[in-house]
Amino acid sequence: GYYGLVNIFATAIGPSLGLSLGDAFGFGLSYVISGILLFAAAGFALLIPLTQSPSPKGTARKGIRLDDLVSLKVLPLALLGGLFSMSNGIIGSYIALLGDVRGIVNIGLYFTVNAAVLLLVRPLAGKLSDRKNGLLLVFPAMLLDGAALLLLGRAGALWMVSLAAVLKAMGQGSGQPTLQAASLKLLPPEKSGVASSTFYIGGDVGQGLGPMLAGAMVGACGADSAGYGVMFTCASLIFAAGLLGFALYRLKQKGSPLSTAQAEEG
Repeated sequence: GYYGLVNIFATAIGPSLGLSLGDAFGFGLSYVISGILLFAAAGFALLIPLTQSPSPKGTARKGIRLDDLVSLKVLPLALLGGLFSMSNGIIGSYIALLGDVRGIVNIGLYFTVNAAVLLLVRPLAGKLSDRKNGLLLVFPAMLLDGAALLLLGRAGALWMVSLAAVLKAMGQGSGQPTLQAASLKLLPPEKSGVASSTFYIGGDVGQGLGPMLAGAMVGACGADSAGYGVMFTCASLIFAAGLLGFALYRLKQKGSPLSTAQAEEG
C-alpha cells in the first residue's frame, strides 16, 4: 500500500517538475537531475537491512531454473497488465509534444489530475477486486484506458486532456492492480516473488515498447497535429486486442471464479 501510494505521488510530481525544468533550463538538465536522484536512491537502497529466512530442510537446491524467474501461469496476466504500462509510456513520451503542436498550454496538468484520481480509485478498486469475479473489473478498465487514448488523439483543449487523465486513472487504477493481485494468487505464497517479478516484466516490456512503436508511427504519419492524432487513435486499439485476449483467457478458465481456478490448479 505504501509502495503504491509513493508511486502515485511520484507520478504527480515527476512529470510536471520535469516539464517545468525543461521549459526553464532545457531538457538536458532534467535528465541530469533525474540521474542524480537515481544514484541517490541507489545509495539509500544500500542502507536498507535485508534478512532472509533459512530454507526448510530438503527444499534447498543448487542453480537457477527458468521457473525461478518467470512463471508461465502468470505470463498471460502480465502481458495484459503490460498494456496499461504501454499506454503510460506513450502518453508520458508524447503528451508534451502533443501540447506543443496543438498549442495546449500547461498540458503537464494531465499528470496531476491523473495522480489525484488514482488516489481515489485504487482503494475502491482494491475492495471490488477482492470480491467474487473481481477480475471482471479488467473489462471496463481496458475500455476506459482505450477511451483516454482516443480522447487524447482528438484533444484540442486542456479540459479534454484533463478528462483523458480521469479516464486513464480510472482504467489503470482498477485494471492493473486487479491483474497484479490475480497474478499473486495464481502461485503459492513461497512463489510470490516469482509472480510479482513476472508481472513487472510485462509492465517493463510495455513501458519500453510503447514509445518505440508510437515514435515509428509518428515518423510515418508526420510529427504534426494530424500525425499525433493518428498515433493516439491507433494506440487505443491495443486495448481492443487486450479485451479479446482477456476474453480468451477467461474462456480458458471456463468462466469460473478465480478462487475455483486456483483450487483446481492446486
